[in-house]
Amino acid sequence: MATNKAEKGTEQGTMSGSVLEVADNDKTFVLSSYEMALPVENVQTFIIDPPYNIGFNYRSGYKDSLEKQEYSDGLYEVLEMMFESSNTNASCFLINYPEIIAEYYHTILDTSWNVYQWINWVYPSNIGHSKKRFTKASRTVLWLAKDDPKIHIDAIQQPYKNPTDKRIKELVANGKTGTNLYDWWEINLCKNVSKDKSNYVNQIPEELLKRLILTTTDEGDLVADPMCGSGSTVVTAAKLDRVGWGCDLNENLIPVWEKHCGFAVDKLDNEKENDMSVAICDAKLNEMLSKATEPLSHIIFPNHRVVSVEANDVDKVAELAREALKEHDNDFRRDADYMREFCDEEIGGEG
Repeated sequence: MATNKAEKGTEQGTMSGSVLEVADNDKTFVLSSYEMALPVENVQTFIIDPPYNIGFNYRSGYKDSLEKQEYSDGLYEVLEMMFESSNTNASCFLINYPEIIAEYYHTILDTSWNVYQWINWVYPSNIGHSKKRFTKASRTVLWLAKDDPKIHIDAIQQPYKNPTDKRIKELVANGKTGTNLYDWWEINLCKNVSKDKSNYVNQIPEELLKRLILTTTDEGDLVADPMCGSGSTVVTAAKLDRVGWGCDLNENLIPVWEKHCGFAVDKLDNEKENDMSVAICDAKLNEMLSKATEPLSHIIFPNHRVVSVEANDVDKVAELAREALKEHDNDFRRDADYMREFCDEEIGGEG
């Protein structure tokens, strides 16, 4: 089923409504749709585990039961936006149930990506048993790539099955420690008892993400997930000395992201302001401060959030923010409407 590339609106890349960013030195989480957050420059590897369109309740207001054509169009759009955001030797891993990948395979082929390899992720499962079907216990990791992708296929290896074989002994003597993985990986699901479990649903296990990242990136490379959920991709990338970036629409994820960054933003102190930021950018706020002459990287508004903005009078805005912080406690936390009133009354509607 062929699809046409979705047209980007003229407002692509601008703020519409409130957008919040949680970040530290090597991890960035953006509360936004992928349409607003992308493109992101110089991504080496994308990993995406999109909604499966099976009616799952994400408790975020997202409708996981789209018409097939709408789901197909959305899949095409995000894949194309990832392609445009990535390096010339980039990879992209699409995770989903095998039957869903098969159903939308022609949509995937219509994108700019090349299908590089089909990987099967299998796992033991004690749910979904049926009297008429085999138990569902696998997903597809579809490896998409550009023409000449960066690949370190030996970054993850499995032990030799026959270490007593003469040829294997020679390989070991020459420094080889194992052989390439098969194209099926048995990795347990991320469960409530898992060490890497966050307080969120449908989390991809760290071991799976580790294999994808090590195989296609070097230290310092940017790894991104435009539907990041709990942020496992971002966190795993940072643990491997890469830079992680992710976005998601679900505002309930903010505390999870804050925990990943190792701090509670509401209690952020001055010593951390240089390397941590949480930005709430509102279209109205951007409009009021559009005549900025120099950037203000951190400003604490009455909601106790550190906000990255640009303003005409940096000193005045900073002073007002500090005063407001003393006068207001938790009453206006995460309140964009109050922020607009604050800017209108104290700064002035014309910036």
